[in-house]
Amino acid sequence: MNLKLYKTAILFLQHPQAIEAIHTVLSKRKWVKVKGIFTDPNNCWQTLEKERPDVFFFDYYTPQSYPMVNRIVATMPHTKNIAVSILWAGAKTSLLGMNGVAGYVYTEMEPDDMLDIFDQIMRGERVFAGQRFKNI
Repeated sequence: MNLKLYKTAILFLQHPQAIEAIHTVLSKRKWVKVKGIFTDPNNCWQTLEKERPDVFFFDYYTPQSYPMVNRIVATMPHTKNIAVSILWAGAKTSLLGMNGVAGYVYTEMEPDDMLDIFDQIMRGERVFAGQRFKNI
């Protein structure tokens, strides 16, 4: 039996601030291994197919993200998709849940809040930051 004691993550993020924020949060969870950080969708998809990660962080505002999320939902149903943006994207982020997205975070959040959301998502919950941390 091959028991995996860690979770794998792949990041498709365009903004350095988003990459840094997610990488910092994930570094606090020693049981998560980042298998790649990408800005190019083709290279990202090749690694997604090879690694079949437990979690995929993608840029909320990058149109190339959504075809990848759709393919992940169809071919890797175990993968948790988490949208990331630099600024809070507004109440419409809750619509992501209808498209196979498990959650949403933004880099203006406190790191501990982002980490809390990540942990909840990894436990199987759906959490969209705007619903918890902003007054809509």
